[in-house]
Amino acid sequence: MSSLLFSIFLNDLESYLNENDCDYIFVRDHTHMHVFFKLFILLYADDTVLLATSISKFRKIMKEYENYCALWNVEINFSKSKIMIFGTQRKNVQFHMNNIELEIVKEYHYLGITFTKNRRLIQTIKENTAKGKRAMFAIITRAKNEGLTISCQIHLFKTIVLPILLYGCEVWGFEDVGILEKVQIYFCRHILKLNKTTQKNILLYETGLIPINILVKCRVVKNWVKIMTGKTTKYVRKMVECLLVYYLNTEHKSNWIHFIDKTLTENGMRNFFLNPYSYRHDEFTLRLEDQFHQEVNNQLNNSNRTLFYRAIKAKFGFEEILDEIKPPLVYYLMKFKVGNHKLPVETGKWDQTPHNERYCHHCIEDIGDEFHYVFLCPLFSQLRKKYIHPYFYNRPNMYKAALLFQRKNRKVITRLCMFIKIIVDYFNEGYRY
Repeated sequence: MSSLLFSIFLNDLESYLNENDCDYIFVRDHTHMHVFFKLFILLYADDTVLLATSISKFRKIMKEYENYCALWNVEINFSKSKIMIFGTQRKNVQFHMNNIELEIVKEYHYLGITFTKNRRLIQTIKENTAKGKRAMFAIITRAKNEGLTISCQIHLFKTIVLPILLYGCEVWGFEDVGILEKVQIYFCRHILKLNKTTQKNILLYETGLIPINILVKCRVVKNWVKIMTGKTTKYVRKMVECLLVYYLNTEHKSNWIHFIDKTLTENGMRNFFLNPYSYRHDEFTLRLEDQFHQEVNNQLNNSNRTLFYRAIKAKFGFEEILDEIKPPLVYYLMKFKVGNHKLPVETGKWDQTPHNERYCHHCIEDIGDEFHYVFLCPLFSQLRKKYIHPYFYNRPNMYKAALLFQRKNRKVITRLCMFIKIIVDYFNEGYRY
């Protein structure tokens, strides 16, 4: 209510500045004469932003704003009032209001976005990253203290951390989001207790999380379409239409517009860029997610290290049956599936042994991989009979392996985890044949 009353109270501020010949930012679309307006000021709730194109003109609008506030007994919070000069800053420049010198800053936080003098928005991404990390570690601490399940932690990350990381991405989405990706990857690696050598896409595939860059692209494009299909009388649409005209006529390259054009063009959807009314958000999102799944599948198919994982992983996302398995057994299973162990198939790459020569030291002629030790190696034959049903290890194959690892029975998966723990611990102890 207070922000509404404030807006009503300042309703005549724009006309007051115009009548007193204050400078303005001139916005005009040269191809459409009806797009023509002056931008003096930005108002949001009780925040006020004054705009001008030169130092002298800015001093003029500051003076008139000071007169307006004095006329209506409006108090200015000088401790929060700052000056920002975009581009090259002149030395020894000062600005005063009510005989109080205002600080000239290199960056300013406005409506959740940090603006900088060089017009880059990377600082906002860094601040979002810091906030997101604090929220993430709070979840990790809570999970440790209260024993939250893995799926619960993933849900909390989606609903608490991701909104913090992505706040304002509709504006800064064209910037590099690599540091945001690192936060999500760290979280996946931590909750699954996997090491740094684990492939990033596998971490996302196991947790069911979508890459940050895809989420950003979806939000940026959706926001652009919302603007371009909104009311034609809105200033924000007129501004974006002007940017679009300048971009298409190569008069001015807007990084934001270019990012949208490039994103849609790369995905074969430039028709949405030329005609926003034809945009289908579900179709665009599905296209990006399908490309991610194809990328992961290609990565799995082209790597010897992921042969076993590719065979036993049923679908994208976290398998909720694993929530029923007590730690640390579930972590042994996760490490075993993605190759975080010291079986010969993994240790062989340390001395660059060809994949087809990383033999089991007990069987000599068989590759010492995950499938071999779970279903074939006589070294664990007695334990295999104890923990695994005969159907799976009698004439075993990858089909049976997939059936076993994809079972939804808590007892079966628990016994499998116990057997895997014995195998992994055996090699972690440094035993050599």
